Amino acid sequence: MATEYERKRLENIRRNDEMMAALNVHAKAALLSAATKRPRNQYEKKNTKPAIIRQSQRTRGLNPESGGLPDRFSVNPKRTHNATLPRKSSAPMPFDVAYEGEDSLTQFVDSIARGPLLVKVCEDDNEAPMLSTRSSNVVVNREEPDSPRDHINKIEFDLESLSLEPHNVARVVPGRILVAKFLPCENVNMIAAGDVHGSVGFWNLDKEEDDRIYQFTPHTNVVSSLVFQQNSFSRVISSSYDGLIRLMDVEKLVFYLVCSRDEAIYSLSQRPNDEQNLYFGEGEGMFNIWDLRAGKSFFHWNFT
Repeated sequence: MATEYERKRLENIRRNDEMMAALNVHAKAALLSAATKRPRNQYEKKNTKPAIIRQSQRTRGLNPESGGLPDRFSVNPKRTHNATLPRKSSAPMPFDVAYEGEDSLTQFVDSIARGPLLVKVCEDDNEAPMLSTRSSNVVVNREEPDSPRDHINKIEFDLESLSLEPHNVARVVPGRILVAKFLPCENVNMIAAGDVHGSVGFWNLDKEEDDRIYQFTPHTNVVSSLVFQQNSFSRVISSSYDGLIRLMDVEKLVFYLVCSRDEAIYSLSQRPNDEQNLYFGEGEGMFNIWDLRAGKSFFHWNFT
């Protein structure tokens, strides 16, 4: 015996069927379905052209038409000059391996070896550090000014008298320069610069044009910093994106490997009163303090 719910359900079904029959919905749906159907392959044409199978000369056993790419070709070429000595070797790199010029280095070595420091160290702690310029007897007080504007006001010169002469322009390194420093020397005017290829060049402004540029390549990537030790003028420290820190010793004619890192070194500095420690930044926010005597990092801090 059907329940009340089943009786209502059957009544609704019967009423809906009568409505659908009165509207002739089923017949119209059949007509629409037949109209939308199309015979298979009515608009498809069989491709009568044979497929072309491409085969290289190598697979067919033939010699190539061209000689191919040159040896050591790379989509991202890297500087490979003086590759006889591995750049990350712990052995000292002699000057003749890193030197890019053909002239003698005797004048360059003599110029740097004889140059005393420009900065004087005061014995009295209460006395402000003094700086004696080479071009005159003027003594400039290096005491901190009250504000940057006060320091600017003390520097007075005629801007209209400044000019750039052709003999004061030189190509010190082959690539784009990212770091340049004046050597703090009284007896010689010299500029050092590092470029994007790992080259470090020295420009002696007191020499003639034919014998005043000395170029070395101690690195294989961008030179990021140059530091001159204050009590040993013949020692220049350089850092690079190749992860190396090298110490250039002019008296011994070598580049020593001070530090080798897996990440690029982006900055390098040294405190004037602390020549045994180096401060450098590497990778993504890593700060290191490197002990030159111990040959290792005794403090590091990740800023990321």
